[in-house]
Amino acid sequence: MLDDLEARNAYATLAAFLAPLDDIRGDGAAATAIMCFGSRDLHVPITAAEIFHQGAADLVVCTGGVELLDGRPEADVFAAHLVTLGVPAHRIIVERESTHTHDNVVFGMEALRTAVPSTGGESVISVAWPFVARRGLATFALRYPDVAVRSVPAFCRPGEPAPFTVVTGGWAVDQLDRLGHYAARGDIAPVDVPAEVAAAAHHLRRVMAWHRADDPGGMSPSGARPGSVDGPGMHGVLEGAVDRG
Repeated sequence: MLDDLEARNAYATLAAFLAPLDDIRGDGAAATAIMCFGSRDLHVPITAAEIFHQGAADLVVCTGGVELLDGRPEADVFAAHLVTLGVPAHRIIVERESTHTHDNVVFGMEALRTAVPSTGGESVISVAWPFVARRGLATFALRYPDVAVRSVPAFCRPGEPAPFTVVTGGWAVDQLDRLGHYAARGDIAPVDVPAEVAAAAHHLRRVMAWHRADDPGGMSPSGARPGSVDGPGMHGVLEGAVDRG
């Protein structure tokens, strides 16, 4: 089933929807900050460093308090990695309290506005694990509708959040479902899901169900941790954190 062209196309459709990629070149004006969302994926700070060096913004906000394998919170791990990639430490703002995407946005903006008092009209470039990129935008839309936000997902290779496997297909479906759950809970702005994306998710659910039935002792895609051997672990994801909300 994973070799089925329809399944691969469905995954590509869903992944593209979850990870919108904006053109940050614009008119050449720098954003107020790059928001580097905590996760286990080192492509997040790598991407943030790349666009920092392109002049996208003068500040990087590292947000995330979930402890990784060595006991350090995500924000500290990412900040340290940014420094190794040439981002000056004094250009990095660290927020260590958030444990899920909603608070990444809220606490990250609070940290930014403490460091740079708001005069209104801020602009942010959101850099996140691709599967949660759209949720981050929907969180900004609800909590900070006055902030201009552009999305640059941390792809492991251009335009692709992760190779298609039973695990990554499960992640994609799970993250789409969370958009509806979190909107109903009042944590994000409602997200309009196009018909073709809903159809792609439906097909992937059937594929995931088939694999669970075929291998009942295997790992459930929706419960798989980032860092599994057939998921993003093979291209830079760190172990040691709980699944983020």
